[in-house]
Amino acid sequence: MRITAKQYACALFELLQDAPHDQWGTLSQGFLLRIYKRGETKLLPEILRYVDELQHQAAGTVPVTVTSAHTIDASVIEQALAKLLPHTAIDLNQRIDEQLIGGIRVETPNTRWDLSVHGQLHAIQQTLT
Repeated sequence: MRITAKQYACALFELLQDAPHDQWGTLSQGFLLRIYKRGETKLLPEILRYVDELQHQAAGTVPVTVTSAHTIDASVIEQALAKLLPHTAIDLNQRIDEQLIGGIRVETPNTRWDLSVHGQLHAIQQTLT
């Protein structure tokens, strides 16, 4: 029977949860070696995605990616997110996309808000056609 990516992720997460931080490197190397020996390295991206989900669940946070044309002060982002995601603990990741004319894009695992000028122009175009 094959072990799924989700099962590997749960095992790794529990292993690291119970171990002191200074042992994480050694434990992670052992985990990677085991996956390599089983010929399942192709599962690594999915395993890491599940571990990230487990970490956010345990911390009670929601990962949020904010994309803008340039760096925006964290307080401005927090104000915008407080309106979109009230009463939510956020793990913020900011990205720069110079293709954006202005505004921001906000993404969570389940929702995407395109508050950019490009997104608004696209919405108008869809309405008119």
